[in-house]
Amino acid sequence: MSSQGPEPARDEQTEQEVADYLRENPDFLVRHPELVEELRVPHTFGEAVSLLEYQSKRLREENRDLRQRLGDLVRNARENEELSRRVHDLSLEVMECGSADELFSCLYQGLPDHFGAEFTALRVFTSPASSWDAGLAEFAGEAAPERELFDALLSSARPLCGSPGRDQAEYLFGEQAEEVESGALIPLGRSSPVGVLAIGSRDPERYSSSMGTVFLRQIGALVTRALERHLTH
Repeated sequence: MSSQGPEPARDEQTEQEVADYLRENPDFLVRHPELVEELRVPHTFGEAVSLLEYQSKRLREENRDLRQRLGDLVRNARENEELSRRVHDLSLEVMECGSADELFSCLYQGLPDHFGAEFTALRVFTSPASSWDAGLAEFAGEAAPERELFDALLSSARPLCGSPGRDQAEYLFGEQAEEVESGALIPLGRSSPVGVLAIGSRDPERYSSSMGTVFLRQIGALVTRALERHLTH
C-alpha cells in the first residue's frame, strides 16, 4: 500500500515561492519576453488565452470602467451645476417678495417651476410679525398640536426624504395627501426651529431616503432667511 506524501503542501509552497520571486523581480518577463506568449491564462468563457492577450483584455476592461466613472462624474457635475442655477434663480425671486403672502406664493410657484415639485406645503409654528398675516393658513402658531408630528425633524434640523407619515401628509397636503408617494421635509429655522417646508411627488422613488440633501439644506436656509423678517422675535 503506497503512502501519500505532503505533495499538496509542497505545491502550494512552490507556487508561493514563484509568486514572491515575480513580485521581487517585476522585470522578469521583460528579460524573458518569450514567456509572455507561452504562458496561458484560463478564461471564464472559452479557451485559455496568452498572458499578453489576458493583460490586454484586463486593460480594456479597466479603461471601460474608468470611462464610465468619468462619465458619471461629468453627469453629476452638470446636474449639480443645474441645481445650483435653479437655487440661484429661486433666490432672486424670493428676494423680490415684500410680504409673507408674496413669499408663500413665490415658493408655491417657484418650487414647481425650478424643481418640478408636484406638491408644496409650508407651516410656520410661530406668530407673524404683522397682524395682516395672522389669517394666512401657513401660520399655524406655536400652540398648534400638529407641531408634535415634526418634533424629530425639527430637533435634528436636517431634511428628511422618503415616504411621509400618514398624519404628516394629511396635515400638510390635505385632500392631496393620498397622491403623495414620496416627499422631502425641510426644517426651517436657525437658532431655533420655526417651521417646515414640504415637497411631495407622486413618484415613490423621487425623494428616496438615500438621496443627498445638500440642495434641500440650501433651500431651507433660503426660506428661513426670507421668512425671518415676517416673524415675531
